[in-house]
Amino acid sequence: MVNKFGILLLIIATVFGGIYGKKIFDRNNNLYIALAGPMQDNNGKAMLQGVQMYLDQVNQQSGITGKKIKLLPPFDDENKPELATEQALKIVNSKALAVIGHYSSNTSNEASKIYQQHGIPAITGSATADEITKDNDWYFRVIFNNSDQGALLANYTKKIIGCKKAYIFFDEGVYGKTLASTFAKTADRIGLKIENQWGFNSKDSVDFDDKFNQMLTVLKNENLVKETEPCSKNDSMLFLATGSNHAVKIIAGLRRLENKIPIIGPDSLASSYFMQTLKEKYPQEKNYPGYYTDGIHVASPFLVDIAGKRAQDFKHEFIDNGYSMESIITSALYYDATMVAVNAIQKMIEHENITITEQRKQIKTNLAGLSKLINAVEGVTGEIYFDKNGDAIKIIPVAVYNKGLPIITLEQYQPLPNLRNVKNLLLDILEDKTIQVNGKFMTKANVVYVGVDFNSISALNSTNSTYTADFYLWFRFKDNGKDKFSDINFSNIFDPSKDLKESNLFVEKSSEIDNTFTKTYRIKTQFKSDFDFHDYPLDNQVLVLQLQHKKFTKDKLIYVVDTQGMDTYDNKQDLKDSKFFNIGGWKMNNIAFFQTSQKSDSTLGMPELFNSQQRIEYSRFNVNIDIERYVVSFIIKNLLPTIFIIILGYVVYYTTTFTLRMTLNINMILATSLFHLKLASSLSSIEYNVLIEYVFYMVYMMAILGIIATLLINNLEDKLSKDKESLEKMKDIGEIGDELIVGDHVKKAKHIERTQEKIDNDQRVIKRIVLFGRIGYPIIILLTLISISYDKF
Repeated sequence: MVNKFGILLLIIATVFGGIYGKKIFDRNNNLYIALAGPMQDNNGKAMLQGVQMYLDQVNQQSGITGKKIKLLPPFDDENKPELATEQALKIVNSKALAVIGHYSSNTSNEASKIYQQHGIPAITGSATADEITKDNDWYFRVIFNNSDQGALLANYTKKIIGCKKAYIFFDEGVYGKTLASTFAKTADRIGLKIENQWGFNSKDSVDFDDKFNQMLTVLKNENLVKETEPCSKNDSMLFLATGSNHAVKIIAGLRRLENKIPIIGPDSLASSYFMQTLKEKYPQEKNYPGYYTDGIHVASPFLVDIAGKRAQDFKHEFIDNGYSMESIITSALYYDATMVAVNAIQKMIEHENITITEQRKQIKTNLAGLSKLINAVEGVTGEIYFDKNGDAIKIIPVAVYNKGLPIITLEQYQPLPNLRNVKNLLLDILEDKTIQVNGKFMTKANVVYVGVDFNSISALNSTNSTYTADFYLWFRFKDNGKDKFSDINFSNIFDPSKDLKESNLFVEKSSEIDNTFTKTYRIKTQFKSDFDFHDYPLDNQVLVLQLQHKKFTKDKLIYVVDTQGMDTYDNKQDLKDSKFFNIGGWKMNNIAFFQTSQKSDSTLGMPELFNSQQRIEYSRFNVNIDIERYVVSFIIKNLLPTIFIIILGYVVYYTTTFTLRMTLNINMILATSLFHLKLASSLSSIEYNVLIEYVFYMVYMMAILGIIATLLINNLEDKLSKDKESLEKMKDIGEIGDELIVGDHVKKAKHIERTQEKIDNDQRVIKRIVLFGRIGYPIIILLTLISISYDKF
């Protein structure tokens, strides 16, 4: 009856699972977002790369039972506003909880009306026109807006590059118009003369050609000279306020001029489409990188060199996926847009009857909640939080093309964290050290390129987690205070009191080329890392080198990796062929150079800073060397005796001598204890168990079980011996004794039978103990190894 009832329950559960299982699984594990953009061109492909990279990561981390966030088939708007509206309506009626996109300002502006009307949150990583997010609390962006970048580029043209006048060539659409307007207004305020402006209709190729030829005629008559440094002799700059497709045509066309005019442009000139299309249409740029682009200044929303460790990790994964570096900027922005969307989705408060409308509203509220620096999402392009319009509050890096790639310039504008820290704000403004961009004060920061060239890495000491590094260290910077930028501290030097300049190997050299200074040092000393021995001896460690300026905060000084002047070992073969790593028993897996910030959000106890977004940051240059222990050689040198002990422990179950059994088990404990003590002395500073200790615990356990088994077997063998002796005596009495009556014979036979049963039973128990040991011993070892492998991998 019970069996029939169990079968009935199984059938009911199976039917219920078949009917409702998929529905429950979908509800618990599948949430959807939409991607909208020009999916057939380079920008759209780069968008998809970034979105999918992040979703793959987050879904892998969520595990089997966690929520899966899926991407619906992409919605292709072909970069056309009318199609953007059509695709937006499709998205509204889909299962999407949020939208990633659109790419251009024109398409985003049209789609924004649909998303606002129907209540679905959208996040763009590339559309910068102010109109998109203004008066629309459903649209957000993880990139700066046109007003900010237009105003900053005007200031940069006048106050850093040094130009006295400028020309503007702009698209009359929503993207170019806001850029040109902001640039011109700022130029008028700061004394940068706008000589001429040409606006064109992006939908009318004839109008574009006509305006371009007008501009070309004017520029031919300009007194332009060939200069590698813009505005050092000719004082004119051309601001291109256009999308990337028109920028390609303009830049290639301007190459016809005998003498080139310096160009500065917005984020569109740093896009995937711009870089890839220029190479596809004009082979000179591909064959001779920089043929058209070198010297062009751009506002670049993402530069790996200044973005930190997460950006470096993203770059390596991006390359490992086989993607082109030319698309990394767009992909990084949409990686971050997806990250912010997923962050908001994961904060939803779900209940059984929640509607998609309620879910979308919750997500919008969660996005708007990212309004403070302390709540920011740490993306690969920087920390992301929004102002009241839904625009990301971010720095605007200015780069210059060098050999076909945007490289950060040596002077940047950084947000001024607190005006109270400025001694004389008016004087700084008059000296062009501080500017105002749409009501926000920004200060000039010097960029210092830092390079490291290792001579040797040696003397790893696990006891105190130190290593010795011998290396060349250099700083390259613009002539602005000269050597003050190399006044540094190594934050992880082993002996902070040691003066490196007193070291016999401390060497200092200086050079000056084109008003750019380089100071080089050779340093050899000990550094300390925070080693993690949880997986010892299957451990990987990171050798860390960190430096930062003693006084200057990030609004004054930014350290960046000198990718032009040093080998960053992006090629694994270069890393394998390197000769500087000299630590026996270890191999080097990776080396990473990156910039981070040491941050403090403390109010410092000052009442005027209470409830303010106060942050103190120091730019920090980092080197991380990932190393891995050679496990086989370690086992041979250190664990081979332990392995022999474990093997000898197994012999216990194949011997019959009590003394030998006990000796083997006791020796297992004693020998393992010696190795355990040796390990404890070499890792005396740690207070947690390491992986190999679980092997030692296993040996102790098996030795104790072996002792228990030996005592049990010995006790049973003693009983067997006595019972056999008693049995033999009873048999002997029957053979040589007097005649017994029938009753005595029956008693004697029963006693012999019981004794024989006891002997047989004890023999069976002994055999079972031995068999259990022979089978259980290797099983325990196997289970321990499986458990160790699971914890490690």
